[in-house]
Amino acid sequence: MEDKSDGRNGRDRRPYRAWTIWLPAGLGLLGAAGLIFVDVVGLVMGSWDTPAAGLHWLKAGIAGQCVLLVAAGGALVTGLATPGRRRACVAAAWLTAVAEVAWFVLTARLASA
Repeated sequence: MEDKSDGRNGRDRRPYRAWTIWLPAGLGLLGAAGLIFVDVVGLVMGSWDTPAAGLHWLKAGIAGQCVLLVAAGGALVTGLATPGRRRACVAAAWLTAVAEVAWFVLTARLASA
């Protein structure tokens, strides 16, 4: 039987199971899609009659959410395809979910300023 410990702390370094990537990547994908929808609705409502100032920040918000949507999808696909990289993909998917909220708050604040 082969030793799978990493030598530093004696814990096993077995790859994460496949289902561990679905929650953070799913939250990242659904969150990005929802925030893209919210930004598009804000863009439409802001330019309904007289264009409001700061609409270019909503466009930047949409572009950023699209990039984060692709990143979450890439983390999901990579995590499912390569079990050895699943641990890093789970961390990347959680980070994209947090970055989506931060990017939305930032661009919404800049658009309303």
